[in-house]
Amino acid sequence: MINNELLINLDKLHTTQRGAVRIKRNLSLDTDNVVGWCKTKTSAPDAVFKRIGKNWYVTIEGCTITVNAHSFTIITAHREKEENKVMSEKYTFQDFLASVDGENQKFVSELHDELTELGCKIDVKSAKSGYVVSYRLNKKTIANYVFRKKGLIARIYAGHIAQYMEILDTLPDSMVRAIQDAPICKRLVDPSACNPKCSMGYDFILQGERLQRCRNNAFMFLLDAESRPFVKSLLLNEASAAV
Repeated sequence: MINNELLINLDKLHTTQRGAVRIKRNLSLDTDNVVGWCKTKTSAPDAVFKRIGKNWYVTIEGCTITVNAHSFTIITAHREKEENKVMSEKYTFQDFLASVDGENQKFVSELHDELTELGCKIDVKSAKSGYVVSYRLNKKTIANYVFRKKGLIARIYAGHIAQYMEILDTLPDSMVRAIQDAPICKRLVDPSACNPKCSMGYDFILQGERLQRCRNNAFMFLLDAESRPFVKSLLLNEASAAV
């Protein structure tokens, strides 16, 4: 049997209530102890392990069990013949929250409550690197959460940045550098130099300098103790402006 981080932390395996229902349905299990079943299969001598991004994939007896590598949350499980179907499964905010690191969980949960109170709708999808969570307001996406190797990233689609641009001058150096290092929006500089179907980026002033940055990369920030309050301020201002 392979000795890896997942096996070492086998006793930490857990899942959400919805996750248990989903796994039991996908595998047609005749037991309510879904976590116990997954632990038994994961520790079996013939289990095959693969680490991709933020997840472990355990293949055993024609089934694949997906486990978040950080929180050891069992996200889902499916039979191999359903491999293509699993990507279309419906996931919830609680599924995503269970995979968020402990330092960011409270922040993500509280901000979620504030955004939904403003009328935001949420869409949760599964990707190789982890969950991708989008917040939409009036049918337009205003923010994403995505997982990267360095941690949880918040991407803000600041379509109304002109209405709260003064916040940019309060950002810490690390966030300022992230904005400055973002790719230039080619459509803003020269509309003929980019695909006309590409969404227009943002034209704004940061520390006295005019910047024209790509919509998808202009405001992408690693969530940590320093950035969290500023991410919250930017996102709530965008949501309020978009109402």
